[in-house]
Amino acid sequence: MTNIITSLPPTVQLPPGSSGTGPDTLGPITYQFALLNFSQTWGAVQTFPAGTISIVASDISGNFSIGNFASGIGASSSTFWRGDGSWAAVSASGISGNFSISNFASGTGASSSTFWRGDGTWAPAGGAPGGSNTQIQYNNSGALGGISGATTDGTSLFVTTQSVGDSSTKAASTAFVIGQAAAVNPLGTLATAAVGTSTRFARADHIHPGRELLAADRTYYVRTDGSDSNNGLTNSAGGAFLTLQKAYNVIAQTLDLGGHNVTISAVSGTFAELSISSAWSGGGNVILELNSASTISASAGATCVSCTVPLPGNFTIQNGTLTTSANTGALISHNGTGTINVGPITLNGGTNTGYDMVSCYANAYIHFVGNITMGACSGWREIFYAHIGGIIDLYGSFGQTMTMTGNMSWTDAFFYADPGSSMLIVAGARTINLGGFTMTGKKYITSAGAVINTNGGGTSYLPGSIAGTGAGVYV
Repeated sequence: MTNIITSLPPTVQLPPGSSGTGPDTLGPITYQFALLNFSQTWGAVQTFPAGTISIVASDISGNFSIGNFASGIGASSSTFWRGDGSWAAVSASGISGNFSISNFASGTGASSSTFWRGDGTWAPAGGAPGGSNTQIQYNNSGALGGISGATTDGTSLFVTTQSVGDSSTKAASTAFVIGQAAAVNPLGTLATAAVGTSTRFARADHIHPGRELLAADRTYYVRTDGSDSNNGLTNSAGGAFLTLQKAYNVIAQTLDLGGHNVTISAVSGTFAELSISSAWSGGGNVILELNSASTISASAGATCVSCTVPLPGNFTIQNGTLTTSANTGALISHNGTGTINVGPITLNGGTNTGYDMVSCYANAYIHFVGNITMGACSGWREIFYAHIGGIIDLYGSFGQTMTMTGNMSWTDAFFYADPGSSMLIVAGARTINLGGFTMTGKKYITSAGAVINTNGGGTSYLPGSIAGTGAGVYV
């Protein structure tokens, strides 16, 4: 408060002296507001001349007592000191007008993106942004944090994408990476999943996004000195796959065959079993090409070649040998739909207990299209088993043979046909050469509704030491 002008000389009554008797002569004193500095006698009235009185903030110290404001009458936690010298509650209807932004920290820091905080400063809501400019924000333990891999220019969102061979949980790139969620590397190999190759983009027609569309037939090589980290496209230790399963997975999971044929060429050696548990895409056919020195040997409890899914085209197994260790599964098992072609082939059953050497289930079709060589075996339940609705066709073509190269025995039947299934072998087309070896077991069993058609081969046509039986049809 400055420049208070008095038009008339004011009067001041001095307070009583501390002695309480008679007038005291007071020495020079300074009042609270440092306005007066003079000598005064007891009870006298001092007259001030007219003039200017100035009070500045430095002249005031300490806190006023509530009792100094209307003796505290009406003061409470819900009332405030008003300009009319009284205590009263504040209501919305009692407030009008607007404060100027300059009344709050002189407007320093005030803008369209800042707000007045309880600490007397202007700041963005939620606190200052974290990270670097353009980064998307997130809750970082109660504070704002910036995401280095997610930025924006105010119009578009930019996200750091998955790199080839990176299986961490990042967004896939705008060009699809093969096998984005693979356990180690993408399902396509690193070589074929390189940036810019056709294995990494989604087709404009949205068919099989991320798959490579074949423009011609293709061959994948498998060698005992290969590696599943290779791309399988060259017949060398540095190019071929190690396992049949890897080769098939690449076909089923990364290609659109586009009606073409893909061959898995197993170069000389012994290989583990193959499971067809997912179908390939784009039609066409898949050929498992073994050579005369190639063998598939199933591990304990497994089947050399098994299928459990609908096939979009023919799957062919040709040349080479299928064999198992003791008490493993079948040599061939088809429990999907569609056609598996077999032959020429060698079936070396060895010793087994309770399995079917070749089994075909409902709506599946196994067609032997080449010569069959059968090695010594024992303990098998059936040699050929057609389950309900399955079809095993050994017709092939005229001049083909089934040649035994060792003694064979089985517990149920050489041919076993369940209800609704059928088995075909044309006596005039496929010659069975026993080679002087012993065939021990029942020739066939036909359940009601089943058909075994030998095209007139007669009851003695099939191998076995016991006549066939059953309620089904045998012709």
